[in-house]
Amino acid sequence: MLIRALIFIIGFILCSLSFAFIIFYLNIISLGYSFLDFVNFIIRKWELYLLFIGIILMVLAFRKDKKNDIRL
Repeated sequence: MLIRALIFIIGFILCSLSFAFIIFYLNIISLGYSFLDFVNFIIRKWELYLLFIGIILMVLAFRKDKKNDIRL
């Protein structure tokens, strides 16, 4: 149970960090770049991969083990 909580917290921190960087990178739109240029820029950054890793960790933290289920 404690390991699941730690995995969820790590995933949440990774998601929060990557969202903060993505919002920070939104400033390049004000420099005259289009939205497609922004998407092309974000795809090449490592922060986007942290977002996916964080989401996967949070989903894995909510996964249920079937060996501990009590069936009535």
